[in-house]
Amino acid sequence: MSSKSFHLTIITPERVVYDQDIQKITLPTTEGEITVLADHANLLSTLALGQISTVSDDALSNFAVSGGFVEINNNKVTILANTAEHGAEIDEKRAQQAKDRAELLLKSAIHSDQDQALVSASLQRALLRLKVLDRYRRHHK
Repeated sequence: MSSKSFHLTIITPERVVYDQDIQKITLPTTEGEITVLADHANLLSTLALGQISTVSDDALSNFAVSGGFVEINNNKVTILANTAEHGAEIDEKRAQQAKDRAELLLKSAIHSDQDQALVSASLQRALLRLKVLDRYRRHHK
């Protein structure tokens, strides 16, 4: 590990999504977006729904993440995410179908606030996945 890099591990309940040395990460916390470089202060925070961007040897990687926790400790960043997908893994057709389904449900007569919140969260996840996929494609032409 060079002096300007640190180790990142992204873990979901199903698998290890990412496990490499990087130079920079930007991630969504519930307190706002943060960027981490080597020698960052120790931190424990909750993750929000959003996009994680990493830089490793001048290569950019993007992930869609739907909440969880991040721990920064001694040049190691560990993310325990509810879900996390690399841009290359996102199935555009599936994400578009989820978006369309959620938009249709929002236009229909949803009876409870809880249903409304669940459909809205589903729409936000689908939009995030499409955004991360688009960003991946733009950087990997």
